[in-house]
Amino acid sequence: MFASFWRTDDGRTPAERAEAFGIDLSLIEENLRLTPEQRMDRNQDAINLIDSLKEGMS
Repeated sequence: MFASFWRTDDGRTPAERAEAFGIDLSLIEENLRLTPEQRMDRNQDAINLIDSLKEGMS
């Protein structure tokens, strides 16, 4: 199963192999377009949401 993913002599790029294997690269590409500060802000927003949800459950 993984042998075809790691194979490098098939003429495909790593991204093409990942997509053929079923990996969705769109979220990675979207996040890499952001600055490090923007990614940290999104991460903090997610942490704040989780904290709010935890408070709501107690």
